[in-house]
Amino acid sequence: MAPWEDWLTSCSHMSRRITRFMSAFLSERLPRVKAFPLEGTYLAWLDMRRLGLTDEELKKKLLCGAGVWLDEGTDVRARRGRLPALNLACPRTILTDALQRMAGALGERR
Repeated sequence: MAPWEDWLTSCSHMSRRITRFMSAFLSERLPRVKAFPLEGTYLAWLDMRRLGLTDEELKKKLLCGAGVWLDEGTDVRARRGRLPALNLACPRTILTDALQRMAGALGERR
């Protein structure tokens, strides 16, 4: 096995762990937010339509209320509707903090 294959396998395992963590968090704390399965990327496209917020309300709650900026998903908006993207290529502590702040700002369960 080539040395890079070990690295790639490690990255793949880490990606699956962080994705499972995010999915479990969403299910428990942000149940109205659904993530689409990752498609070869570290961006989790989040379906937030069930929150019942306009684009501006959502942006204000996330940016001003939680201090979290999500890509607005304009590239995929035409295909699937409003889908902001959450970047999973970060340490788990940062992701956990961002998700907790999002849950607080969006008024979801603790």
